[in-house]
Amino acid sequence: MIYAMIIGFLITLAVIKYDPKVIRVEFKTLKSFMALLFLLTFLRLFLFSLANHFGLNILELNKGIGHIEFWRFGLVFWEDAFFAIPIYYMIDRWKWSKYISMPIIATLSIWFGLGHMYQFELAYFATLVVPYAIFYKFGKRHGFGTTMICHILFDMVTFLTFKISPFVL
Repeated sequence: MIYAMIIGFLITLAVIKYDPKVIRVEFKTLKSFMALLFLLTFLRLFLFSLANHFGLNILELNKGIGHIEFWRFGLVFWEDAFFAIPIYYMIDRWKWSKYISMPIIATLSIWFGLGHMYQFELAYFATLVVPYAIFYKFGKRHGFGTTMICHILFDMVTFLTFKISPFVL
């Protein structure tokens, strides 16, 4: 995965230098996303509490996330660069045939899902659609810089929610 990270960083630098509008940031969208994230956090805490009530310890199922150092979440933008920006170029810029681009997108999606197995098996299946359905679609509409920042915020808030959950549930 380290090679994918390095390639993601290189893609980010190349896009910033040669095609900066692709990596634009829309602050209005960030503001809306933060409001949504705030609501999502309370929904998560409610669902964790409800699951606890029925004997399902969500925190135990997701204990892998607690082993990640917090500062690393600031670097997750490489995932957007590695998994979504190439999709954008294949489909929207280079106009590759779907017979060529779709197997590549499927492979990227499976790889992305495998990278999230530490969260537990359900995360693998949940993240299979993320590179195309979220990173690419959202990035195409709002700029991949916006997507990268939203991704960083989402992961950081998820981590913090898991850290504070034992104290508030």
